[in-house]
Amino acid sequence: QNCGGRTGAPPLTKNGARQARKAAEPLIALGYGRQGDDGVAVVLSSPLLRTVQTASHIASALDIPVQTLPGLAECAAAVHKMGIESFGTRHWSRAGPPPRFLNPDQVQATTECAPKTAFVHAAPGEERFETFSTCITRLAAVSELLLIVTHREGIRELCAMAGQAACRTPYCAIAKFEFDQGRWTLLQSLD
Repeated sequence: QNCGGRTGAPPLTKNGARQARKAAEPLIALGYGRQGDDGVAVVLSSPLLRTVQTASHIASALDIPVQTLPGLAECAAAVHKMGIESFGTRHWSRAGPPPRFLNPDQVQATTECAPKTAFVHAAPGEERFETFSTCITRLAAVSELLLIVTHREGIRELCAMAGQAACRTPYCAIAKFEFDQGRWTLLQSLD
């Protein structure tokens, strides 16, 4: 099983690539990216194929690299059903090979990634097999500004954490959240 393959996460379509490039436009207008004052240094992404491919188009437009983190995939239905800990091979107890995420080198070789997208490996200790809410809260606690590409389920979970039970999540939705003193707030939806 390979959650980066067709059965776990279908690849990005050409229309999806177009949507991702379009989603980057308001981020460019806000000054995010290498040339901006806000200093977003990397796009953090779920390591599932379509999500990484989406992140590659956004990162390419912003001229910043992509870094994948397993915890950002835990909210995806297939990963949630198997349990995020199943993707850490030492926890796999069933017959056959364990499910796995694509690593940055494998993703870079796939189709539908933006040309010349740079992929960086997570720092030692950052590749944790944790829940989505634990991952996103840990990241927000140590960084003032994050640009994360995740699954619609993740955006919905963030909305719920911000007290917004019904959150509209179209494909390639962009939302701005604030994390302050342990609380999430939905500031703006940019879609």
